Amino acid sequence: ASGPPGGEAASAMAARAAGTSSGLPLLPDQSDINDATNFLNNLGQPPPPGQQQLPPPGPQPRYSNIAAAKEWARNITDSGDGYMRLLDTQWETLNNIPINLVPAHQAAIRPVLEWLDEEPQSVAAWAMLLAYPAMTLRKDTYRGGKKSGNNNPVKHRLSRFASGDWASLWDETIQQGVKERAGKLRRHNLSLNSTDPPQTDSQKLKQTHKRAIRQVDFGNYGSARDVLSDSKLAPANEDTLQQLREKHPQAPAQSGVPDHLRQEAPAWAEAEIVIEDHEVIKAISKGKKATACDRWGWRLEHFIPLSQDLGILTLLKNVLVLGARGKMPAPIAAASAGARLIAVLKARGGVRPIGITDTLQKLIGRLLTEDVKQAVAQQLHSDNPRVKQFAIGVPAGCPKLATYIQRYLDKHPGCVIASSDCHNAFQEMSHECAATG
Repeated sequence: ASGPPGGEAASAMAARAAGTSSGLPLLPDQSDINDATNFLNNLGQPPPPGQQQLPPPGPQPRYSNIAAAKEWARNITDSGDGYMRLLDTQWETLNNIPINLVPAHQAAIRPVLEWLDEEPQSVAAWAMLLAYPAMTLRKDTYRGGKKSGNNNPVKHRLSRFASGDWASLWDETIQQGVKERAGKLRRHNLSLNSTDPPQTDSQKLKQTHKRAIRQVDFGNYGSARDVLSDSKLAPANEDTLQQLREKHPQAPAQSGVPDHLRQEAPAWAEAEIVIEDHEVIKAISKGKKATACDRWGWRLEHFIPLSQDLGILTLLKNVLVLGARGKMPAPIAAASAGARLIAVLKARGGVRPIGITDTLQKLIGRLLTEDVKQAVAQQLHSDNPRVKQFAIGVPAGCPKLATYIQRYLDKHPGCVIASSDCHNAFQEMSHECAATG
């Protein structure tokens, strides 16, 4: 069996302890003593007197400063704006975790997940989970060496995070955010006064093709089509911001959920929401890849290596179950419920807001949707002629809907199909009306 450094020496010592049946002499010679010394040095500590100390099976990470790091995180969480300062910056993190960084990524996130498993209502533990990608996985430019070498700043930050050096990483992250915001402002001002010739059509087309090919590589054919359609972003000004606010007005303090459902929900969630490991793996693997990172810097690709370690997968599942059962601490639930809005210009005028929701909430929503999909589909599939939906429980719903409409028009050439687009329709209409017609 394979083992840690010094395993052959340990086997020899164990065989010697078994007696002369091993064929080895009872008295050690100098080479045996040297081997045993090397074995103990590799092990890191001497065995108890009279007893052979063998290393425990499997990796046994030790985090020397995690207790102090947790105390620091509690202080940051309680100090006013705290972790919300991260939302001042639009973070760009690694598109995926290179294979050489997978062990470091797993070792770095483990203490946070273990902390959440021990203290599920700790706001500080949840805050460190949200802050993790900005503190460790943000993109950097550096000189010299390969990305797998010692010059890789991401690998260095992951190692520091695993050892509990959270305070220094936090300070560096906040400073980097200030630099990035200043850099973006400087580049924006330079672009307004630049005398450089603009990009040629050929250069723009080359960039567009590169982005579309990346989406095709991940199977996102719809996104590739959108890239090729050249949707343009709205200008970053007050008018665009006002249009976004009109389309996404501030939600009321209390939603339209009846009080009796609010009271029954916790007990129902505790009894009914059961999530298995394979469901978490499916939610991660089937999710849409090659998309923009969320406000904290998380991408779905960052969770793929976490699902490949059984211990980390179990810890991650426990965190997702807490979110699915509504047991996130209230400040964290509010902080992770938002979205980063991108304003895209419509062909006929106006803007279309595209919301990039938090990846953790996406995973929780996907698990819940999968859990209740059949029940919801059965509820919405009825004989009521006024209700016919193709969104839930109907595979390839959009193509089927288009085919049904076209067949109906072919059969009834005198008929006309009218389509309406209502302002803020889904937020304004009654859910009961949508279900009953």
